Amino acid sequence: MAAVCHQERIAMPAAPGQVPLVAWCVLAVALLAALVFAFDPQRLLTSLGDTDDATRMLQVRTLLDGASWYDMRLPRYGGAEPLVSHWSRLIDAPIAVLLYGFELVLPRDQAELAVRAVWPLLVLLAFVYLMARETQLRGGRRAALLAIALTVTCLLGITQFMPGRVDHHNAMIVCAVIGILRLARSFDDEAAGWSAGIFLGLGTAIGYEALALTTASLSAAVLFGLAPGRSLLAPSRAAVTFAATLSVALSITETGDALLVNACDALSLN
Repeated sequence: MAAVCHQERIAMPAAPGQVPLVAWCVLAVALLAALVFAFDPQRLLTSLGDTDDATRMLQVRTLLDGASWYDMRLPRYGGAEPLVSHWSRLIDAPIAVLLYGFELVLPRDQAELAVRAVWPLLVLLAFVYLMARETQLRGGRRAALLAIALTVTCLLGITQFMPGRVDHHNAMIVCAVIGILRLARSFDDEAAGWSAGIFLGLGTAIGYEALALTTASLSAAVLFGLAPGRSLLAPSRAAVTFAATLSVALSITETGDALLVNACDALSLN
């Protein structure tokens, strides 16, 4: 009888509260992707997204075809001189690895389609999980599950994460939002200041669009830390890792004379 009861307990499905948070995130992103392709199954065949998405794939392809990591010229644009991209290489690296992996089992054109579908969904999955994890720390398990549902159904808010969006904006959004959430949490958990600075620094290294928001958030954290009964330890930790992340990113993406050239998105000594 005891053996039968033991087998029944093993066979029982896990309660929602026992399912790992990451599993709910995977399920939510998978359902969203299924709905997107159900409503528009040809979306990747009929459009390259916008010019940023098309240029990003060209930049990745040029890198895989033998261009130097530091050579940002894109000869396929034509003209008297090749176009010199002002983007950071940081996003090229994971996309290139993914594309190389798919090309081991798929023809080149199908491999690119797979990358354009999978990469933004992977970034969205990371975003949903990090958002849910932060929410769980503040409001518990139910709040985290609600955050997952709200995130994947806020279509205007996750436009940059839809299949086909392979430019750098989705990664910047993840770094800025999660960095600010970690920065806010650092006043209750000072160790969170380290990761806050890393996220904000990585987002800035990828592109400058969120720089004003990042600067305002770090400044607000410092002012809050100066308030009576507060401490500057948390924002100091964030500032240290923010600067360190920018320094590391600059050292691995720029070299020689390029260190002194001001660009729209790519880091330089300015």
